[in-house]
Amino acid sequence: MRALLRKLPALCALAALPATPAVAQVPPTGLAPVSGDVAQRTQALVDAFIRVMPRDPTELRSLKVREQLAPSALPILRRIREHALLHPDCMVAPRVHEFTVYALVLGDAPLRETLGALRDDGDADAGLLLHTADLILAADGRPRAQAVEACASALHRPVDADAAAQKSTASACAVQCLVVAAGLDEREARAIAAQTSATALADNLRAVAERAMHDPGRLLDKPFVLAGTTPDGAPFSTASLRGKVVLVDFWATWCGPCLKALPELLRVHREHGDALAIVGVSCDHDLAALRGFLADHREVDWPQLYADGKWHPAATAAGIDTIPRLFLIDRAGVLRSIDASKDLDAQLRRLLAD
Repeated sequence: MRALLRKLPALCALAALPATPAVAQVPPTGLAPVSGDVAQRTQALVDAFIRVMPRDPTELRSLKVREQLAPSALPILRRIREHALLHPDCMVAPRVHEFTVYALVLGDAPLRETLGALRDDGDADAGLLLHTADLILAADGRPRAQAVEACASALHRPVDADAAAQKSTASACAVQCLVVAAGLDEREARAIAAQTSATALADNLRAVAERAMHDPGRLLDKPFVLAGTTPDGAPFSTASLRGKVVLVDFWATWCGPCLKALPELLRVHREHGDALAIVGVSCDHDLAALRGFLADHREVDWPQLYADGKWHPAATAAGIDTIPRLFLIDRAGVLRSIDASKDLDAQLRRLLAD
């Protein structure tokens, strides 16, 4: 079973939890059983689940993705839930509600009807699972805000909260799905955490908020200016490059992958000339090392930002904790890419054509 644990992504992490309650149990589906003992069948079902689901669970928010996945994923999800019901000691059983949420997200109408009836009869866990799926599905704007509020309310268990949450795996599973698939921003994660009664689950949501606060994605499609000083102490700002496409290279001389990527930067620098400006943000701790490198590599003739003896504050503010990393700013000064190394030529063509 350790092999199983190693293979599972965060989407279906198998933390040890108490026995699964009755909510969301469904009759056998009639699907042909997987051969082998219980452990082998569990492994086979999890493998099948991993194969059909997106590597990034937040892609489930896309209707197109859901429509593509549902025909192959729903039968597997139904079988997993049946397997967990028939074998309550198997490794997926404690997290069966996660699979329930994903089945709801992918459009399992009979399951939604069953849970709706349970919710109407006062089953709080059924309501929570429905609210969790609805938050993942919610469109941005008012529908999303309403779904966040409903999910937060459903996670509030005022009486003996921690003990109640420990008895209900639905709360833990719901939070896990929110963490990996809902794409919560900082405000949303903090709002839900504030009403989540179980301390450990609230802490998980606050950790999401902390990550979101520093996520470079929060800067996309917004005006973006880098300012600081060059290694010679002169002030510099990317605002001076308005009208050009700007490629920002977060790097350091001690970073092997950064140096390995340098020929690609030199190539696009030659090919696009004055239409493309490159700016380096050096995360070097040693000014002498940076100056020596630039002196030995005169072809690296674009501006560099440097902050004395530390990881550059501009990199920290942009959420950069690993290098190299390339950003792309369009002619109007709006950040358009936070990972420009992926398909750099195509991204440059698009921005330079505008």
